[in-house]
Amino acid sequence: MPKGITQEQVIAAADALVAAGEQTTFKKIRAQLGAGSPNYG
Repeated sequence: MPKGITQEQVIAAADALVAAGEQTTFKKIRAQLGAGSPNYG
């Protein structure tokens, strides 16, 4: 099974950003997770 970021991890990162009063963006979620591809598609 390939390793990767789970949906739960993305949701948790987005929730943390919202709780901190930040706007959620792909860039901020990747920074929160410390991983992820900048290519979305």
